[in-house]
Amino acid sequence: MTRPRRDVRAFWRTVAVFALFSGVFLVWVALRIGGRRTTDVVDNIGELIAPMAAAASCGLASWRLSRARLSWALLAASCASWAAGQAVWCEYDVVRNVPVPFPSLADAGYLTAVPLFVAGLLTVPTVARRLASRLRTLLDAAMISGSLLFASWALVLGPTFRQGQGGLLKQVLSMAYPASDVAMVSLAVIVAIGAEKDYRACLGLVMAGIVAFAVADSGFAYFTATDTYGIGNALDTGWVTGYFLIGLGALTAMRVAPTEGGDVGSDRVTLARVLTPYAIVGLAGVVVMARLAERRSFGLFLPIEGFLLLVALTGRQVLTLLDNVALNQRLVVKVQRGSEELQAREQRFAALGRHSSDPITIVDPAGIILFQSPSVERVLGWDPEATAGGCLLDMMEPADREQWPDLLTQLLSDPTAEVTAEWRMRHSDGSSRFLQSVLTNLLNEPSVSGLVLNSRDVTAQKALEEQLRHQAFHDPLTGLANRALFREHLNNAVRRRGRSGVSLGVMFVDLHNFKAVNNLHGNARGDEILKEVGDRLKVGVRDADVIARVGGDEFAVLLEGPADGFDPDAAAGRLVECFALPFGEGTNQVVVQVNIGVAVGGDDAESEQELLRNADLAINAAKAVGAGSYVRFTSALHQQILDRMQIESELRRALARNELRLYYQPVVSLSSGEIQGVEALIRWAHPERGLVAPGVFITVAESSGLIVTIGEWVLRQACRDLPMMTRSAGRALRMSVNVSARQLSHPGFEDMVQQTLRDSNVDPAQITLEITESLLVEDMAGKSDLLARLRLQGLRIAIDDFGTGYSSLSSLRDMPIDTLKIDKSFIDGIALNRGSARLAQTIIHLAKDLGLGIVAEGAEKLEQVEMLRSLGCELVQGYYFSKPVPPHDLERLLRDGIGVSTGVPE
Repeated sequence: MTRPRRDVRAFWRTVAVFALFSGVFLVWVALRIGGRRTTDVVDNIGELIAPMAAAASCGLASWRLSRARLSWALLAASCASWAAGQAVWCEYDVVRNVPVPFPSLADAGYLTAVPLFVAGLLTVPTVARRLASRLRTLLDAAMISGSLLFASWALVLGPTFRQGQGGLLKQVLSMAYPASDVAMVSLAVIVAIGAEKDYRACLGLVMAGIVAFAVADSGFAYFTATDTYGIGNALDTGWVTGYFLIGLGALTAMRVAPTEGGDVGSDRVTLARVLTPYAIVGLAGVVVMARLAERRSFGLFLPIEGFLLLVALTGRQVLTLLDNVALNQRLVVKVQRGSEELQAREQRFAALGRHSSDPITIVDPAGIILFQSPSVERVLGWDPEATAGGCLLDMMEPADREQWPDLLTQLLSDPTAEVTAEWRMRHSDGSSRFLQSVLTNLLNEPSVSGLVLNSRDVTAQKALEEQLRHQAFHDPLTGLANRALFREHLNNAVRRRGRSGVSLGVMFVDLHNFKAVNNLHGNARGDEILKEVGDRLKVGVRDADVIARVGGDEFAVLLEGPADGFDPDAAAGRLVECFALPFGEGTNQVVVQVNIGVAVGGDDAESEQELLRNADLAINAAKAVGAGSYVRFTSALHQQILDRMQIESELRRALARNELRLYYQPVVSLSSGEIQGVEALIRWAHPERGLVAPGVFITVAESSGLIVTIGEWVLRQACRDLPMMTRSAGRALRMSVNVSARQLSHPGFEDMVQQTLRDSNVDPAQITLEITESLLVEDMAGKSDLLARLRLQGLRIAIDDFGTGYSSLSSLRDMPIDTLKIDKSFIDGIALNRGSARLAQTIIHLAKDLGLGIVAEGAEKLEQVEMLRSLGCELVQGYYFSKPVPPHDLERLLRDGIGVSTGVPE
């Protein structure tokens, strides 16, 4: 686990502080800087600070390390106990300035620290957890400490004790310090050996601290026994350094402790762990041999200690023997369980082979069947015993046998290889089944000695894949190829044309205004017509041509053939004729005309992308021509496209340069001769082309989306001009503004209209929004709600060019409209053609019956005006009264008026 860099720096700063403190302490005490009294104070205070720092470090480790909390808490208590003893010593020596008696209450604190320290080491979580291992650890510690104490007593402590002065209690307590150090060092060695790798560093520091204690305590024992100990002795550095090392051990444990929740215990039996106790017992044996050689007396203590060592050694051997017996028993049980598990596994595998649903076959390299599982009868209908000895290749379809030599080569070249193959196997009823087999080379396996085939019946999967493949490349409604398959055929045809020079053409076929058919007759009827469209396309082209449905109402045809007789124009003409006839019969007839765009390879098109692009450009041009037309892509058409792009670019600049203008055409009342309203018509004041009519750029604006911005500008400008017109006329006028489908589909259109009316302070009742009949029919459900909301706000809605769309009388009744505007095509022949007059009369009567206003547009002659008057049409607009004029000319017309009879201003 990576520690933050700041924690590492803090650790090493602490190490530096401890080292500096110890060094300064040693120099100060050794040189007796400031005299004896100052040195005594520094000595006592240093020996008090060191255990307190160690207690704080161990306490912090106890708080942070939950798994070792008890261990570090006991070590912290041990350090605190020693610090308490030192505090008592300081009270005598520093505060009272009197000699410290020995023994004293300070010794209680010092010696209490020993059992607490031992308990802390025994509860370190790295110590093995099994009871036998714990007992072994205690015996190892007893052997080590006993051996060290034996050697220490024989060489140093015994002579010192015998030469010592003072009472028995004083001498015993003097010996207790080094003896307890020996016990703690022994236990620390055992714990460190059995610890996890990450804990060895911290325990090593703790053990080094105990060694420093041992050196200091041994010296203390000697000097105390001889009544020569005093404060200011350089030997006291051992205690200071020892506690600083214990504190560093706690800090190290916090740095390298294993992840919480991990297993920090260890039951590992290492060579060092086994040999270390015996090696130190050997030290005691060396001492015994030396004393025997010198014919020296052993005294009372050494025989007792030697006897206790023999008892510990015997107990350790008994535990080792018991461990070995338990280990042998565990091994016997494990071997027995392994054998039973192996036998059960073999039986299980045999049962799986007998009852597996997938056939398992073993053959030799020649394909001779050595073994066949019973499941082959279920899959292929063959008796497994009858197939044994036969040849597997004879069961395959002839075309699939060719795989076997290559598969055999792969298997024999790499004995570890697994090869997958798919082939058709003959069923006993004469049919075929698709099998997927995994072949494994087990020729070198004595129990098998063959090639193993694990096979699975994938016949149903293959059928499903074929079905999905067909669905992925065909339209589910018509059964024709889809866009992906058409592109694949086109790509292949382009490559063939490059090799053989065959002629190639692409036709895009679009159903004109098919959305209106769906809206009027329903989607179910629309789907039926789409299926019939596919049938008519098949009749109109050759069988070799590829027909695809590439969109909702869009189809494509790939034409390919020799140059002689290749005539894509004739094919397009035939398709147009095919769609001249209505779909259905009787009252259920529906006329669906088409627009066709044709692109031919070689006409500025060599690649797949160029052919598709040219066909798309051609069909857009065909849509502009009208229903029932086809256009073949030419370089001239390409130039028209470039011109449209130029217009779009200049139109964007026109918006920024304020080059758009509004002209107004009056709507005149035939009964009063007054101007009742005006229609706003846009013009473009082009800096080079002059005044450009909307027919040149409105289509471009629609396709590019600029119509939304232009339409907003038209409405705002018309609302700004309306107050001037009202003042000039002396009465309220109605302003008619054309709205496109793109504007109505824009999500912010309604908010824009409301904001414009608020900004201009125009009465909504003065504004009429004109929409085309075809627009409303194509998306009546989607647009009627919006128009209804606008009417509720006071605006009026008019249908422009009425009579050119597909609206029925029933739908007209439900439309949210106020006015019908009769299209100019009906007005042109109204004075000469009785049919046109009757149609106009029908529309006028229909509007009156539905409570709608009626406006005739496009009146250019007096005869037309008089006929409209006689038919009861009240409002008329057209060149007879006035062409569209700029605002200042309209102001004059409103002021002077228009003569209804002559069309000349009064």
